[in-house]
Amino acid sequence: MSLNGRTLLRAWIPVIFNVECPRGRAFGATPHIGVVMPHCKTTIYCTFRSERITRVPDDGIYIYSIFQKAVNDDKFINVQSDKEKERVARKIWSQHRGKCFECLRLPVGFEPRRPATHEQHAELYCDDIPGKLQHTTPKLSKEEMPTSQLPSAEEIH
Repeated sequence: MSLNGRTLLRAWIPVIFNVECPRGRAFGATPHIGVVMPHCKTTIYCTFRSERITRVPDDGIYIYSIFQKAVNDDKFINVQSDKEKERVARKIWSQHRGKCFECLRLPVGFEPRRPATHEQHAELYCDDIPGKLQHTTPKLSKEEMPTSQLPSAEEIH
């Protein structure tokens, strides 16, 4: 199963972004790093592949974080193609130090699983009548017995 989500970003000045996906191979984002030019739209595709996830957190929520930083127009004056814009955005992010205070957090919620059902296991065997199955309760060793069923010290002596 795959889930695709879209996030639209709009800007009036150039804004570079860096998408931080939740930990694990099940989550992805495309493009991971990029730029939103003035009066343009950029779509970020958030993906999830359920066959790769090993654990859902207790609260059922994973978070995508989109870090944003406004930059000057002059960084993108001679840049024409989207690949070149992405290259400039990567270069700016690689030089960035400190905290990024402009952050958009997108929660991804999971429904809790249905409660686990524990079935009683019984040994099946047939002694005397072929084709007839008999249910027996297994004998418990002393380690497995509840303390109320263990023999007392008086019964042992």
